Amino acid sequence: MPRQFKSKNLIVKIPTNIILLFFQSHTDYIFFFLSKNGKIRFSLKKHELMDCSVKNNLIVFQPRNILLYAYSKQLEYKLKEKHRVMLKSVYNTYFMIFNKLFFDLNNRFKVVLDLRGIGYRFVVLNSKVVFFYWGLAHPIKFVVPKNLLISSIDEKNKILVLESIDRHLVMSTAFLILRLSKFNIYTGKGICFLNQQKRTKIGKKAAVKK
Repeated sequence: MPRQFKSKNLIVKIPTNIILLFFQSHTDYIFFFLSKNGKIRFSLKKHELMDCSVKNNLIVFQPRNILLYAYSKQLEYKLKEKHRVMLKSVYNTYFMIFNKLFFDLNNRFKVVLDLRGIGYRFVVLNSKVVFFYWGLAHPIKFVVPKNLLISSIDEKNKILVLESIDRHLVMSTAFLILRLSKFNIYTGKGICFLNQQKRTKIGKKAAVKK
């Protein structure tokens, strides 16, 4: 005879300064998080092992009851252990995702880029457009995405700061800017993250002269 196997719920506590609007479709759970710094829409695929609900400022992931068909106690133990490990991995993933979301909503996620090289600089126009200069005939125009703040923290306009409550938006924008001028390991010029250690190489001509 099959036996029912139950496991514990995963409970994620929502901070008091964050408002949550919860919806669900046929395939996804949809979360709208609102805070003083902005709002984030986050969707989560429905999992076959659990259900999700929101109660009293808590996000509750409730595992579904499963039926175990085992012909021996040893096999039943193995099935329970396998199910427990799967649930634990899903729980850890969800817990990390929501913790990062809450942290970004309260403290904006920040990335700092460094423009290395003589003549490398940028100009921010109305916080919507950035012009990059590095010795070309014309500047490179970069349009800033919505919900993203761009600023400079030095007088020479060589250090660029990206801020937003959306971690994915910040990182994707940072890598788009890095592609505009890849770091040259021979000249030591280009765009990279601040305080990032980059190895430089000596060119063949310089090595021959020595």
